[in-house]
Amino acid sequence: MVTLSQPQGNGTTLSPRSVAYVCSVLGIALGEAVRLELLPANPVSRIRPPKQNPKKVESLTFEQEQAIDEVGRDMRLGVLFSVLRKTGLRIGEAIGLRWEDVDLENATLSVHRTMSEINGRMIEGPPKTKAGRREIALAPQTVEMLRCQR
Repeated sequence: MVTLSQPQGNGTTLSPRSVAYVCSVLGIALGEAVRLELLPANPVSRIRPPKQNPKKVESLTFEQEQAIDEVGRDMRLGVLFSVLRKTGLRIGEAIGLRWEDVDLENATLSVHRTMSEINGRMIEGPPKTKAGRREIALAPQTVEMLRCQR
């Protein structure tokens, strides 16, 4: 078994995750070549991608969350920041929300679109994956904030 290290060239390196992704795509493509009998064996099957070291994420303390909410009350986008923090939405998903996506009666919001900046212009599009289209439950205080905002 061969262990694949991070490739280096022209002063740049790929992250272990990127290398693992490349190995996965190559493995699928070469596996198809084996299935079609274009290759006797898949050479990628003997490669071990580098270990991925997930980053440790630290959560906010209750006091930090309260401080953010307090500062946000006086800001025009304070409710947006609170919704981002409390739902785990990505920024592009939150910016893509419309009132028709928010169901205050059932305390949910639906993600149907996302906004991306491409060449300095904001472009609306669907989420990248099926899993990106989802319904998110809202906490009672988030529902109340949204009611006041509306």
